[in-house]
Amino acid sequence: MSNLKPFYDGFSDALFRPHPDGVPDGFPAKAAHRFAIYRNNVHRGLIDALAAAYPTVKKLVGTDFFDTLARDFIASEHKRPGSLALYGDGFADFIANYDAARGIAYLADIARLERARLEALHACDTPPLAAADLA
Repeated sequence: MSNLKPFYDGFSDALFRPHPDGVPDGFPAKAAHRFAIYRNNVHRGLIDALAAAYPTVKKLVGTDFFDTLARDFIASEHKRPGSLALYGDGFADFIANYDAARGIAYLADIARLERARLEALHACDTPPLAAADLA
């Protein structure tokens, strides 16, 4: 068995912990700073992926509120994105339970509509009917 899987699992986990140590002993002190930069870039990428998937939600609440909402979602989400195009499948449910968004009752429903659009966009095409199928 490869020794890389535990390393990559630990690295991935460290990216999503609130204050990860993440850097093994014996690495230069600069490594922690570099890891923090990398971690920030990963989180920014996830925020941007959510913004691309939920543009109407972002427009309704504004950039600052959306970024905070997305950061809180990322911190609570335990799934690792396999594809950024489909990241955030629990975002609408998160919004429905998000205290700061309770004043916008329809926001979670807007997110559900945007998610349905995204899933339809990335769904496999249905094969067309042949003439024999119509008979």
